[in-house]
Amino acid sequence: MEATSNLLLAWHYPEEKSPESELASIVRHLGKENGIRGLSKASCNFLTWVIASHGTAEAVEIGTGSGVSALTMLQANPHLHLTSIDSNPIMVERTRALFKHANIKSARYRLIAEESTTFLPRLASDKYDLVLIDGAPEAIVHDVEESLRILRPGGIMIIARALLGGIVADPARREDNVVLMRQLIDHLLERNDLVTSLLPTGDGMLLTYKK
Repeated sequence: MEATSNLLLAWHYPEEKSPESELASIVRHLGKENGIRGLSKASCNFLTWVIASHGTAEAVEIGTGSGVSALTMLQANPHLHLTSIDSNPIMVERTRALFKHANIKSARYRLIAEESTTFLPRLASDKYDLVLIDGAPEAIVHDVEESLRILRPGGIMIIARALLGGIVADPARREDNVVLMRQLIDHLLERNDLVTSLLPTGDGMLLTYKK
């Protein structure tokens, strides 16, 4: 019981300690009021670290949502160009207004109101430094395949919420989305052309490096 309690404390501690800009905090709060859960503070902080340390210049986000993760990426590197996709045009327009309010130049981003299954195949292969997947669960397999195609060698794919808040780790849970995520995790971990790591940050993050 003590071990479980310590693990919970170890999960909460980075969430409490992770810094966040005032604007990102406001966006996160507004998202919650509208029933939209953005990436956790620790997840966004880790995303900032990846972008800053990796020299990310071209990134794709699948699932714009509240805009907090998109804002995080653009703030992490002033030279980064982001393409963010969401099937909900309302979320896209809210994020566009957010970027305008934050004085982020429009040349630094593309906001696309479209399904990932129709838009991703139009992107060039081997071009992008980073892809963040936080989109529709039913499109996850397609999104992963397309993400690995468009990533350049040395690029990084991040699957947000890969542990589905922890239920993926519970062997008693057999829902379709849980089983699918377990299979996807195993598949990526077993591939020799990739280096994959699973982190418990936030709702779980699956990191894959394309050799």
